[in-house]
Amino acid sequence: EEASDTLSLPTALVAAATLDGCIGRYVEAARRLEKGAASAEGRGNFITPTVMRPLGALARALAGEPARALTELEALAADTNPFARAVASWAFARVLLFAGRLEEARDRAEATLAMGIPLCATGARSTLARVELAAGNPAAALEAAERCLAEPMRDPFGLSDDAALVRAEALLALGDREAGRAALARA
Repeated sequence: EEASDTLSLPTALVAAATLDGCIGRYVEAARRLEKGAASAEGRGNFITPTVMRPLGALARALAGEPARALTELEALAADTNPFARAVASWAFARVLLFAGRLEEARDRAEATLAMGIPLCATGARSTLARVELAAGNPAAALEAAERCLAEPMRDPFGLSDDAALVRAEALLALGDREAGRAALARA
């Protein structure tokens, strides 16, 4: 804040909000991201809010406001910036997953992958893996999780960590207890 660094401060806020989310402080994460997005835009940084706003909506969904999150993400997915659209799209897919709308989540995740934005591929593949597991397709979940974990660019939001858990759960569901336990230990 003292340096008035318009890139580093919002990036630090994204990291802090992600950590809030990792420990279940979703309301705090959403507030931090909204405040950070407004601050960044007020200082002329219009790039970082393209990540902050969808993550804030995702945090709101986890805090119990999925309908509000979907409305916000639908608006964000109409952005003219392809990166902003892709971030909003994978967050939208994730919220649809949380809402139990598996087919819509699958379709949105696949649409995100078709956008070709590497940073968003991990989130989309992780969501696909979780969708397939929830739909009772452990072989497809395992394939999607492994593809996610093989992505050259890991997401900074922890979704590759979820893919590692899906991989372990899928292996266990497929009856490979030894590999499943090893994957769970690594995850």
